[in-house]
Amino acid sequence: LRELKQPRRWIRRIGSNSLDLPLVLDTLDDGRTFDTQGLLDSGATGCYLDEGFARAKGLNLEQLPRPIPIYNADGSFN
Repeated sequence: LRELKQPRRWIRRIGSNSLDLPLVLDTLDDGRTFDTQGLLDSGATGCYLDEGFARAKGLNLEQLPRPIPIYNADGSFN
């Protein structure tokens, strides 16, 4: 919920200067490990994981008590 109080930020564009890095993700609930790629300094205001990736890997998902609002690059609500 702390993230909801922060000012909105968004990615204006991802260009040739973006940097993908190899990552190892460790789940906290059941200790599984996954190798993947991550974008360095995406401008995100928190830690986010693609839902499709999470479902494909069989990660345990929980509904948030309050959804985190998502905004488009132009500042409009998604």
